[in-house]
This record gives sequence, C-alpha cells and structure tokens, in this order.
Amino acid sequence: MKIKEDVCKNLKDISRDVWNFYGTAKNNGMGIREETFTEMTLVEMIRRIPNTYIHTKTFNSGEENANGSDWEWFIILDNKFVRYRVQAKKLHFDKRKYYELDHKVKKDTKYVDYQWARLVKDAYNSKPQAIPIYSFFNYLTKEELDDFLPKTKKESLLPLPFDHELLGWTFCYAEAVFPVTIFKNKKFVPFYNQTCSKPIYQLICSKDLQMMTDEYNNYVGGGPSSKCTVRFPLVGFNEEEIEKPEIIKPVEISELPQYVVELLPNEYREDNNLEVGQKDIPTLLAETNVNTEFVAVTVFSTSSSNSNNNSKKETISETSYEVKSLRELIIEVVSTLKNVSRTIKNVLNKLFGDKSKY
Repeated sequence: MKIKEDVCKNLKDISRDVWNFYGTAKNNGMGIREETFTEMTLVEMIRRIPNTYIHTKTFNSGEENANGSDWEWFIILDNKFVRYRVQAKKLHFDKRKYYELDHKVKKDTKYVDYQWARLVKDAYNSKPQAIPIYSFFNYLTKEELDDFLPKTKKESLLPLPFDHELLGWTFCYAEAVFPVTIFKNKKFVPFYNQTCSKPIYQLICSKDLQMMTDEYNNYVGGGPSSKCTVRFPLVGFNEEEIEKPEIIKPVEISELPQYVVELLPNEYREDNNLEVGQKDIPTLLAETNVNTEFVAVTVFSTSSSNSNNNSKKETISETSYEVKSLRELIIEVVSTLKNVSRTIKNVLNKLFGDKSKY
C-alpha cells in the first residue's frame, strides 16, 4: 500500500505555507527561529492530515546532544513502519547558506562531536534502526529564483520543482552533508543539487514502505538508481570513522517502542484490550474499525531553556518520555501567547503611558 494522495497534497500545502511565512517574515525584517518552523510544520501535519499524532518532551542539554535530532517520524503502513530521525535547519537570509550544519556538541568545556555525526551514529545504532535526514526550511527572492528555475518544458526535467513554493520545506539524507565544514559554505542551489535534496513530500509520497527504504539503501549503498552516493567510511570529529549502516527494511509493528505505542489513540487500545507494555499490535490494527492506512507518529523534541548545561547524561532512555495530549499542548501554547501579549502591553504602557491605545 502506498501513501494516499491527500497526504501528499497536504505536505505540499505545508511546504507552500513555510515558503510564504518565511518570505513575509523576511520582507518585514523579522527573524524566525528554526524551532518556530519545526513547531509550525508538525502542528500543521496534525491539523491537516488524519491519523497524525504528536508527542512532546523537553530534553535537557545532555539528552539533546546525545542523538543530534529534533524529532522522529514513525511512518506506519500495512502493520509495518519506517523510522526517521530528523534534524532541522533553516536557510539564512544573508548568504543563502545553512551555517549551523557544523554545529558542535560540547561536554563540560570541550567540543566532543559534530551534531551531524551524533544524528547519523544514533540513527544507525537505535533499535529499531532509523534513517537520518535533514529537514530544511527555505525562502528565496524572485531574483534568486529567476537564476535557476526551469523556463521551458525541457528544462523542467531539472531536479528542482517547477512549483517553486515546494522548496519551502526540503530534505536530504544526513550522509549527504558530509563533510559539514564544506557544505555549510555552499549556497542554496549548489547545495540542493549536490546533496540530491528534494521537497519533503517526495520522502514518502507515491511510495510504500519498501520503496522508502530501497531509496535510502540505494543512496548509502551506491545503488544503480542513485546519482548521489556516499563514500564510506565517513570521517567525523577527531578523525572518527563512521562505517556503512546495515540494510534498512520495514519493521514489524510489534517492534514499535513503547513510547510510540502510548501515542496510538485510545480506541486502538481500549477496544482491543491493548495495555501499555503489550505488543499485540498487529492483531489490534487488524480488528479495529479505525482507518489505519497511514499513521505518521511524530515524536517532537524541544530544548529546555532551563536545562543544565553541565548535564552528564549521554543517552536517551526511551521509557523517560512524558506523553502530552494535543489538548495539553494547545493549552500550553495559548498560555505562552497570553503571557507574551501581556508583556508587550506592559512595555508599550511604560513607553507611551496611554493604555487605552492598546
């Protein structure tokens, strides 16, 4: 079974939203954080795509540094799933580059690794194994677009999409940005082409799980259908060598981590007497009346501003996740917005004195 077309349409619409949102911010002199784009895209997936669930956990600095990722995706189809580990970066306005690609992980007072290397290594070593990818949020001016967008039907065979707003949200496999010290200095167009980047919808659209894993295996294994291949070993921080990963295959749904099982809707568990810790999920999904043709479970991680920078915790315990419902998440967001609004009003009142104007 392949991903349904309505899912693809919504992913394209979200990409266009990112493009226009970023453009509006740029044209009005506003800076947007990567975290804002991440929150926006994942919440829009929940809002627009059925059977998409979100789970949030605030990482302390040690946990965040351990796996190098901003979120995980579990794409579930036909009682199997594929797992992705995702790191997000935004295209900077000034030079049209992804400057933070060579972000380094610090332990105590010393740099010990690249975030990129942590992302790749943790994905390879996770159980079940994950596919590491970079997610990019982009915007280009009309003048910049005119330099490389296809002008004719023949030129439309170029790898760039004719619908330029689909460039708002793109991805590439994490291995493609090696070495990060070089790719951080590449502008958008050569970066996009040399990393074989694609609009995000092409990660899953018109594909079944086997096609998703085959595409990745061809890339890391130098398969005949991949023009962008990676040469192993990759060389990480302090000359550490990263060897080629094992072949990725769709995983039986019974192998879902327990923190993901907890994300499945209540009717999945209650109607079939499935308790947390029980792994009879194939039977569960076979008997339930809920549409399970596409389930994208998003595990979303945000950094804590109150985290202890000297944390010695180096690994993430999957059982340590605290599940929050979408309702709780919305309440938190609304509360935060109210506090921000109240602060702005107080500042304006101090500056101008006339509270009635606001």
